[in-house]
Amino acid sequence: MLKLLMKFLPPQAKAAIELAQRLTASLDTPAEREAAINYCVEALADGKITAVEWTKLGKVLQVYGKK
Repeated sequence: MLKLLMKFLPPQAKAAIELAQRLTASLDTPAEREAAINYCVEALADGKITAVEWTKLGKVLQVYGKK
């Protein structure tokens, strides 16, 4: 179903969805994925992201810390 919908989206929307899928693919549980998505939405709400928000996002995405 998603592939069908992706065909009708503009290129920027497709790229954003693919990025989100790749970022959350390494997370183990639906709860971890939901927390990462929610944090991204919150961090980008003002249209910019600070160094502190990048650091927290890295932790949420398990780039470092918990392995």
